[in-house]
Amino acid sequence: MTSKNFDRTTQGKIAQFRFFDEPVVWVEGETDYPIYEQLLGKMGCKTLWAGGKPECWKLVEAMIADDLPYVVVLDGDYEILRRRKSYHRRALLLGRYAIENYCAEIGLVQNVCRRYSYGKVVVGDVGSRFGRLLDRIEGELMDLVILDIALAQVGGKDGKGVLAGNVRRILEVGVPLMVDREKVKHLVAQKDRDGFEKEKDEARELLNRFVGRKRFVDILKGSWAFGLIYHFIASELQNVKITMRMDKRELRVALGAEMWVEDRSRDHRSLRRRLKTAVREVKRMRRLR
Repeated sequence: MTSKNFDRTTQGKIAQFRFFDEPVVWVEGETDYPIYEQLLGKMGCKTLWAGGKPECWKLVEAMIADDLPYVVVLDGDYEILRRRKSYHRRALLLGRYAIENYCAEIGLVQNVCRRYSYGKVVVGDVGSRFGRLLDRIEGELMDLVILDIALAQVGGKDGKGVLAGNVRRILEVGVPLMVDREKVKHLVAQKDRDGFEKEKDEARELLNRFVGRKRFVDILKGSWAFGLIYHFIASELQNVKITMRMDKRELRVALGAEMWVEDRSRDHRSLRRRLKTAVREVKRMRRLR
């Protein structure tokens, strides 16, 4: 039976750890692979896509119930507004909304810009502009994210919340990359509705508490955080007369290759440490079985 057959059911996925010599680490998003693999490959692990949040939860439940030797990594989502700890030693909750948010680091982004431009971009200038972009979006997107958190609590009327779709629709592409405030206002007006002021007040309180200890971009929806990075890099390359031909898949590979070279932040150190601890435990469990 092929691994593809095993992928079709949760039970098949659960059984897969028996067919690999390496410890298995399940990740939530299909496009997360190149970012995690740069770290997990060096730990001697097999990185596999779980198939989304519901499948991750099934894998976690089975792991806890039967003490199975694998690791599951779950996106933080808005859950990290209320919860900081993982569910289990081998069921790790990210400290940011998604793994893409770990890419939103000044040093990481400017290194990718420098290498892709063959050194034509001025690293300090790029870093400063990206830092200012991260500072600006807190004020520019705060109302959008508050609304998205509130809608997530009550269930979005279209099932997608506010931050569905591509972040490109609210950007003014140029150097520096800017958010179009009018488009943001229009999106808020389009999605806002009466009857859940309590949820919005609670969302505002949770978000303010979060940004008191972390950055606003850390709680931004992962695809939007990644979209900001993509369009920022494209605009910086355009500034030195280079057309960005790297698609988003290739950018994930480039960012993944750079992310784990240095200790980018406390969150990066924490995730690396927790993964190492979980993988060591899996290796120990497999030796004892």
